[in-house]
Amino acid sequence: KNFISCTHLHIFCIKEMIGLSSLNSIAVIERDINDEILLTWSYPTVDEKLEPVITNRTLLDNLDNVSSFTFSKFENNWIYIYTQDIRPLKKDKKKKSLLNNNNNNNNDDVEDDQIEEIKDEEADSSPKLYSDRLDDVTGYSLVMIAKTYNPELFGNLTKILSKSYLVEADPLKLLSSFLSVFSSSRCKLTIPNLNEDEEDYQIIFDAEDHNSRQALLATEIKDIVRMFGAEIVLLWTALLMKKRVAVFCDRLPILLKVIRSFPLFVWHRQDWEQLRPFVTINDVEIDELKRTGVYCAGFIDPKIKLKSDLFDLLIDINERTFTVAEHAKSDFRMGSIHKEIANLLLESSEDPEETSLSMIKDLSESTKSFLNNMMKLSVEDEDGNRYITLDSLQERNLPTNMETFIYNVASAEGLTQH
Repeated sequence: KNFISCTHLHIFCIKEMIGLSSLNSIAVIERDINDEILLTWSYPTVDEKLEPVITNRTLLDNLDNVSSFTFSKFENNWIYIYTQDIRPLKKDKKKKSLLNNNNNNNNDDVEDDQIEEIKDEEADSSPKLYSDRLDDVTGYSLVMIAKTYNPELFGNLTKILSKSYLVEADPLKLLSSFLSVFSSSRCKLTIPNLNEDEEDYQIIFDAEDHNSRQALLATEIKDIVRMFGAEIVLLWTALLMKKRVAVFCDRLPILLKVIRSFPLFVWHRQDWEQLRPFVTINDVEIDELKRTGVYCAGFIDPKIKLKSDLFDLLIDINERTFTVAEHAKSDFRMGSIHKEIANLLLESSEDPEETSLSMIKDLSESTKSFLNNMMKLSVEDEDGNRYITLDSLQERNLPTNMETFIYNVASAEGLTQH
């Protein structure tokens, strides 16, 4: 109890000192040799509602297709997960044990041809082993939960702490490393080397290497436009109207790379809160998604394609296709502004002189110009506030598709009366 109390005070002081007050907790989730997946340690205690969510999102139930690092969001919590598959290391450890036993003539059951086969394979095996405390574990995930969006910072940090846990497997030492890292903006960790003939090695973590703005720009918008072509204007349309966007890809790293770029298409809002980069299809997560109301949610489960009640626009990265849900088709009718934006994006993506940053700037300026022109259609109420109303739009005799689009955008920008 004394340790926990002092540690809590220490964490509070560190948060205040370096401005990482958004950090909530750290946890370890393990899969054992009986294929049971359990949260084995956390500090402080993970909320009961959040525990099954982070457990599902480790994907430890499918180690053959697990991603080493993922990031996602549940309610107001950003979840960063670094996963280590130990099975290949167990194979290496077994090889080393067999060779050592043979050299000591302590194992007459090992055939000569088996030893030769192991020797041949050892040249290709990894020298890095793991703590004996993980003998009953086939894989584990190091999880950090925070209020801040910065996949690069937390990706590096979870990787470092995961390496520490791999060779020590001691929660107290893991917590000690965690506190050491956050005691200053720059820290050096010494990781014990389990190979007797090799020295311990050091890893440097420096929070200043991870600029939050760089995290926002990590994916090149130019690559995304090239990937999807002219249909990318449907994404811009959906985001501007604050529609529900679902994204499917069977490869999680690609899904995360693509979906994190979406806020760049509406840069004027500077809003990453609607991102739900990775969601699994279960009642708890889907209920949270529905409560969110507006979101860009990523899925690796193809069942999402059949759940049109969860999206207005579905993007299939595998097939490079966009599908507008039947109930939302009237909101996605194209007009002159859509053609203008589509041409801008396509021409910029094909121009070798254009960079992703200049594309974001050009798109933002065009979007702001559209919004400014839209305000010319507003009316003033008795308090001097200006709003867009359906009546004011109908008086302008606009095409029906543009009337609907403008009103939806005005509503998304908070420019309509409710």
